[in-house]
Amino acid sequence: AVWEEQWVHCAKQLNQWETLSAYARDINQFDIMLECFWKTDDWDALREILHDPMPSDASQTKIYDICNALQEWRLPDAEKHCQEAFQYALKN
Repeated sequence: AVWEEQWVHCAKQLNQWETLSAYARDINQFDIMLECFWKTDDWDALREILHDPMPSDASQTKIYDICNALQEWRLPDAEKHCQEAFQYALKN
C-alpha cells in the first residue's frame, strides 16, 4: 500500500532502523531487513540472512555480500562478489 511505502521511506529518513527492522521481520521483507542490518552494523544478522535463500534481486544482495566480506577481511571473496555484481550490472 502507498501509506506503507511512505512510512518506510520516512523511517529510513529518520534513521529508525530498529523499528524498521522489526517491521521488515514481521512482513518478511528481505530487502528492508538487509538494509537495516547494514545500517545498524548488525553483521551477524546480515551474515545469517545472506546465507538463506531469499526472494530478492541477486544484484542488490551482492552489495551486502561485498560489505560482509570486507567486514570479515575476506578480500578475495569481496573481489569475487564485485566481479559477480559487475556481471549482473552488464546483463541488465
